[in-house]
Amino acid sequence: MDKNWSEMNKEMQALIAKKATFRDGIEKLLALRQSLFEQITQIVTTFPEEAFSKMPFAGAEGYHSKTLAYSIWHIFRIEDIVAHEMIAKDQQVLFSQDFLAAIHSPIITTGNELAGDGIAEFSKQLNIQALYRYAREVMRSTDHILTSLEYPDLKRKFGEDTIEKLRRTGCVSETESACWLIDYWCGKDVQGLIRMPFSRHWIMHIEAMQRIKNRLCMDNYVTGAVIKSLRETKGLTQEELAERIHVSAKAVSKWETGKGFPDISLLEPLAEALGISVIELLSGCTIRNRNKAANMLRSRLYVCPACGNVIQTTGETVVSCCGITLPPQEAEKADDEHAIRFETVEDEYFVSVAHPMTKPHFLSFLMAVSDQGTQFVRLYPEGAAKARFKVSGVKILYAYCNRHGLFQHRIKREKKEGLP
Repeated sequence: MDKNWSEMNKEMQALIAKKATFRDGIEKLLALRQSLFEQITQIVTTFPEEAFSKMPFAGAEGYHSKTLAYSIWHIFRIEDIVAHEMIAKDQQVLFSQDFLAAIHSPIITTGNELAGDGIAEFSKQLNIQALYRYAREVMRSTDHILTSLEYPDLKRKFGEDTIEKLRRTGCVSETESACWLIDYWCGKDVQGLIRMPFSRHWIMHIEAMQRIKNRLCMDNYVTGAVIKSLRETKGLTQEELAERIHVSAKAVSKWETGKGFPDISLLEPLAEALGISVIELLSGCTIRNRNKAANMLRSRLYVCPACGNVIQTTGETVVSCCGITLPPQEAEKADDEHAIRFETVEDEYFVSVAHPMTKPHFLSFLMAVSDQGTQFVRLYPEGAAKARFKVSGVKILYAYCNRHGLFQHRIKREKKEGLP
């Protein structure tokens, strides 16, 4: 177990065990969870989507024998179930915020019943960005539950009514490899649940995710040959490259000879030192921008999950905000819940979406895109999901939902008004 996380976990358990230091223990727990979740964020914002269904340790014993996607799903399904069904006694985030359809998951269980190829096939079906948003919302909701606890709550136990309730949800498979979970959870008090699903369980699976991503880096994404070729193209010695990214020349030599590989935290500084993007470093191919005319219809959108900042680019690049490397948004065709309606009023499109605009669930912007430019309107909770855009050249309308991501509606030239 990672030394820092292990020490934080031990300190947290000692603090929450005493009434006088209980609140300090909760703060320590929240800090531990934040540190762990940063690792998930780093993986999600750096690795290509196909990496999340790979099993570099298939057949091995241990949590690292799974996939990155499965690991995220498993961690946060267990937490969602335990935090809401058992402790808060309210609705799970998966259902209350309609994440199931967005994630494209064929199951609502913890996934314990899956094995081998079943895990890989399950992982391929998941929308990773939606899965990440779900994980983030589960963490936030659990953190809120944890901060609302009082010291006497730690001794609260769970009886047969809770066992039956959990069975009725269908969120735990009845297979032998999964059914034991309900009795295991209900055999603990709240303090025991804090020790396992909300802290130690995270540590074990996120450490396994680190092993998986490190092996993927070594086997599939960042190879020594790529690093050496790019370094030589840049005209750098191993010593000069090492100095730029604050490692030893011996470390660079190990990477290039296949005896080691750079940690994921070094990908951005390594790419910068080599004068390329992280995308190019991971693929081993230099990207040539074919979008020379800066056609805005081929532009990419990036949305920061921390501050809500929206960034648009006209070519492949690496975009960061609030310390997070952002993935490009993949626009889905507007569904019924996010239907983008428009009508022509003189020389303008009047655009509206019949969508909730509450603080937990709202549209954050509407956008109209033409060959030559974009028109952007920021939206806010409690406001109206509508905007006016100049008609001239507009071919795509976008709406961004804070829960379900980016949606689009393409305007057909022969129609000036319509429905998706």
